[in-house]
Amino acid sequence: MEISIKGLTKKYKGDKFGLKDFNLELTNGILGLIGPNGAGKSTLMRILATISRPTAGTVTLNGVDIVKFPNQVRKVLGYLPQDFGVYPNLTAMEFLGYIAAIKGFSGKNIKARIEPLLDELNLAAVRNRPIGTYSGGMKQRIGIAQVLIGDPKLLILDEPTVGLDPEERIRFRNLLAELSGERIIILSSHIVSDIETIAGDIAIVYQGRVLEHDFLHGQGSLEDAYLRVIAAAKNGG
Repeated sequence: MEISIKGLTKKYKGDKFGLKDFNLELTNGILGLIGPNGAGKSTLMRILATISRPTAGTVTLNGVDIVKFPNQVRKVLGYLPQDFGVYPNLTAMEFLGYIAAIKGFSGKNIKARIEPLLDELNLAAVRNRPIGTYSGGMKQRIGIAQVLIGDPKLLILDEPTVGLDPEERIRFRNLLAELSGERIIILSSHIVSDIETIAGDIAIVYQGRVLEHDFLHGQGSLEDAYLRVIAAAKNGG
């Protein structure tokens, strides 16, 4: 899998930019996006997920323009936005069964796909409880499960560790590490330690641009490096 992002720009009313001449090249593995609120991370993810269209620039997946041919991405995509909806009266099994059916699974294949995910995300014990009774962290894990059902080759996860306790974050990091060898995973997080631990590739985003990309490993604390880069950008460096 290869993604090429060239000159990507998203302009809003009033000369406000979500992205401005954004460039990035990705292959299989985990990319961690970090940056302050409003840096453009969610805008980028929405464009990659074909929910939003750029004002200018191109994004290609294995050489195919995803703006012109969005279905080429949707076939292999798993996208978890910051705010996602669930059906509170359905149990985990019912909800995930519904999602699996939408994705083309049927009969025994649905159960065979759902049960391992519930085990991996520590939800097996509550599989028959209505989702509306779940804690915030449990609902977040349901969101992660629904994204993984179709075995996507491109995973886009916007703040996926919000609401997870430390043990759950470790389990989630291990799961992503297992998945990353054969797909592209893009995630953002305000928890710098999660990005540092999970991602093999890191991009710092600020004011719609990539300031630094994959330069931090072996150069001390990610948090310290991130603060230096952002401070330099604010001071015009």
